Amino acid sequence: MRLGEECRTCLFNSQSKKVNKYEDSKKKEEFLSNLKTLCDTYPSNGASPLLMREINRLHEKIFSFSLDYSKEKVKFNSICLSYEKEIEEIISSSDDSLKKAIQFAIVGNLIDFAKLTSIDIDLLEYFKEKVSEQKIDDTVLSMLKEDLSKSNKVTYLLDNCGEVVFDKILIKEILKKYPHIELTAVVRGKEVLNDVTYFDSKMINLDKVCKVIDNGTDIPGTYLKEISSSCLQQINSSQVIISKGLGNFETLHGCKKNIYYMFLCKCDYFANKFNLNKWESVLTNEQLLNG
Repeated sequence: MRLGEECRTCLFNSQSKKVNKYEDSKKKEEFLSNLKTLCDTYPSNGASPLLMREINRLHEKIFSFSLDYSKEKVKFNSICLSYEKEIEEIISSSDDSLKKAIQFAIVGNLIDFAKLTSIDIDLLEYFKEKVSEQKIDDTVLSMLKEDLSKSNKVTYLLDNCGEVVFDKILIKEILKKYPHIELTAVVRGKEVLNDVTYFDSKMINLDKVCKVIDNGTDIPGTYLKEISSSCLQQINSSQVIISKGLGNFETLHGCKKNIYYMFLCKCDYFANKFNLNKWESVLTNEQLLNG
């Protein structure tokens, strides 16, 4: 997916805010100057997660440390784990348990550390309310069910911590309904933002539910040209690929594989692209999309 002007501006603004609290004004000035140049000149055929990777590297080069989300990752994994049983009970009692699990998994994409760390609410009630508001495309859902019924190898591309607990619940539901499937979950190869690594997946015991591998990169997405050969082989040999989050969508869209994308329209750009309101759910397939 091409890098639009909206994404450049958004990344520049968000990363500028993150360094405002730093005390070293000289390094801040150097970072912001280089950040502007990087955002303005990065190739249009480079997706947003690739630019984000370069911004992270620039941050580490100038400040000698990476942005650290470790505390937030543990916090939200722990919070969401505490809801696991109750959510599974809600799903099992619904008329269409797979659909309900997908709705929860997509709503899990709401977990944005910049917002939720300061929200003092009952997060479970918040998620349940959001699930009740979300609509998903039943035609695409039927396609997914049909594909899962005929597939023996599935790859599930993970996104963020916290959210990964909802993915784990969906994975368990898929394996319960389609026990013939060999499902492998893919995490990031290195620490990057709040994305799930192998360490994070073990924290929520995902490795006890399915096989977990990493993609070998520090890109907050799945860029097929740079992921490890073993991860690429896993993806290429799967009949169905489930992709969570915008970072995975932005790096994969256009590859023409049988990918089912699940995410929330978190910004106006994607809301306009899919003709939806901001924060509405997307369940779609790569082969149904144009451009």
